[in-house]
Amino acid sequence: MSEILIKSNIPLRIDQLDRLTHITTAITALREKNQDNERITKATIIRALIDNFDFAKLKLENIRDEATLKERVAEVMKNNISLDKFAEFEKQFKDKLGEENFNEIKKWFVDQGILQNENQH
Repeated sequence: MSEILIKSNIPLRIDQLDRLTHITTAITALREKNQDNERITKATIIRALIDNFDFAKLKLENIRDEATLKERVAEVMKNNISLDKFAEFEKQFKDKLGEENFNEIKKWFVDQGILQNENQH
């Protein structure tokens, strides 16, 4: 990466840090070993999420707290992954990731509003 990066400290809850760690580990474990592979870190994932989030769709008016912001972000991200696409992902990676890691990743998608929980149909 040739871009200039500025180090920033971002306070995270333990569960958020655990989710980022699980996803980082899964990415590393599931790719072919190649000396050209770029190191994927928690910061890499956060940058990718920021770069791909559609901030133009975020309603900025009257955001009074983190809970409201989380709801607004979830609205923008809602159903970005279809249940069919997630089923394909599950079929391909559940065995490789292991049940616990896969369920943690799925929980993160549900918590972020990216994937609808089966009980919400």
